Amino acid sequence: MRRTVRTRGQSLVEFSLVAPIFFAMLTGLIGVGWLYFQSVAVANAARAGAREATIETSYANPTCESGKPDSIEHVAQLSANIVQVDQNPLCATHPVTNPNELFQVPSGNTATITLTAHGGGLSSPTLITVTVTYYPLPFLFGRNLKFESSSTLPPEANRNAQTKT
Repeated sequence: MRRTVRTRGQSLVEFSLVAPIFFAMLTGLIGVGWLYFQSVAVANAARAGAREATIETSYANPTCESGKPDSIEHVAQLSANIVQVDQNPLCATHPVTNPNELFQVPSGNTATITLTAHGGGLSSPTLITVTVTYYPLPFLFGRNLKFESSSTLPPEANRNAQTKT
């Protein structure tokens, strides 16, 4: 009888020593998985935004993208799953440093989009790069963690011209 009481007490002591380590590892594993899921969502948003940007009708408007047939922000949000993409239009430009770039002014904890036109400028680019940047809320670690993904494609008009020749 005495041996059974000691065995139960031993199990309780062993559990109290192992349980904090187990739960810390489990929490860390869940946190890393969540961060990986967010990084994949940012990459999906960049790819979808670049595909939409290739069929955009005009970037020549000096202040904003045209949003035709759909806005890059909306399409990126549909592909981003869990990451909130800023829905403000791509309107701001860098007139001195890079006049061939449209970007969003960040607001809150959302992913922001930057569109860069290579080649012929915003009016007739030969390549378009869409970059999505996201700073996730810190989860146990990574206070300065930054997810950034880019996708570069030629505009639809350039792809059609290349396939016809």
